[in-house]
Amino acid sequence: MNSDLIKKSEDSQKTVKSLVSQLTAATNEDFKINKLFQEANKQLHLDKEKNSSTIKDLSIEIDQYKRKLKEMKGQKENSRILEAEQKLKNAEQDIDILNRRNDDTKKKLQNAEQDNEILKRQKDDTEKKLQNAEQDNEVLQRQKDETERDYLNTIQDLTNKLPESSVDCSVDHHKQLEDQVKHLTIENSELRDRVDTLIKEKSSLHENIRTLEQERNTFKQQIDSWIAKKHSTVHIQMYAAVNKELCEKMMNELEDMLRTQFELKQTIIEVDKYKNPPPDSSDPLIVICINASRLGTDVTQAISQVNRE
Repeated sequence: MNSDLIKKSEDSQKTVKSLVSQLTAATNEDFKINKLFQEANKQLHLDKEKNSSTIKDLSIEIDQYKRKLKEMKGQKENSRILEAEQKLKNAEQDIDILNRRNDDTKKKLQNAEQDNEILKRQKDDTEKKLQNAEQDNEVLQRQKDETERDYLNTIQDLTNKLPESSVDCSVDHHKQLEDQVKHLTIENSELRDRVDTLIKEKSSLHENIRTLEQERNTFKQQIDSWIAKKHSTVHIQMYAAVNKELCEKMMNELEDMLRTQFELKQTIIEVDKYKNPPPDSSDPLIVICINASRLGTDVTQAISQVNRE
């Protein structure tokens, strides 16, 4: 009986020792698990803080990229507006230059007409002088012929009527008549030279008048061409890559703005709006692009279907 109790006691002690050793092992294992859990928890906190910092940095970078994107879009739109304004200023400057050229040409034409009138008056005066010179020449020629006839008749009469004693007197008279003939011949030659000079002046004036008339006709053609260009209709094409209501409103507003600007310069415009890619033409083309989500498309896609050489 005692041996059984002792044996049971020993078995119980063994069992207790085994349980104690198991408890110790379990405690050690639990300590290890707690330590691992703490380390894992600490690492998790570190990873969380690191991820939070990374997320914060990424958020800052995203905000910066968004601001840069907005700034780039704003700059791009501003550059387009500035480019359109510059083109409008250049067009206004070209119109002013054409107007100044038109005024200069009108002044030149007026001066040419005045010069033409002066040359015509000079031509008329020269023709009158030429006619007077020709008349004087004819009168002198008749006087010369009459003098020669009178001279011959006088010589003949003297020869027939006067005695030989009067020959000396007739010879003197003959010399006087010869001197008169020489003098009239010299005057006649001078008058012929004057007539030739006036004829040359007349030809020169005719040539100048013809040149001025050609210049006047050229100036008139230039003025008519500029006036036709100034009052001709300007054709402009508009194309929206996306059929949206906002694009249509923008096209209408842009058309009104262009029409107002051109009406200030007394120029008529005709705007052809297209919802499909327009045909190839030499007319100016304005492509409407709204670079925003669900509103339009970018420039590359907008002009990809446009054929312009």
